[in-house]
Amino acid sequence: MHYGEIYGTNCWFYLSDGNRSSSWTKANIFKNYIYSNNSTIDVTSSNWSSVSNGDIIQLLSGDSAYHSLIITGIEYRSYGRYEIYVCAHTANRRHVALSAYYPINVATYHHIIGNK
Repeated sequence: MHYGEIYGTNCWFYLSDGNRSSSWTKANIFKNYIYSNNSTIDVTSSNWSSVSNGDIIQLLSGDSAYHSLIITGIEYRSYGRYEIYVCAHTANRRHVALSAYYPINVATYHHIIGNK
């Protein structure tokens, strides 16, 4: 976590409902934070065929992210990658196939490398 100002956009933390950053709970602010110079998260843009467990998928409306999903599994078949499984909150989802959750053409993929 990267502590800072309550409801701040230049940090990323959650201690309680009243003591958290906006980037913790607002998908588009999180997207902007992880690619900013203030971020302590080392991340790179990715795609469906190269993300891995722990990476983030964000659902988009235009260029704005409105929901974040965490990759919890990847299924392979004899011909290669077949499905990505995700967990998410709001409508609780645990290890749900991405193809059943939302169309993958309205998403952006973030590969989490680690901390900066």
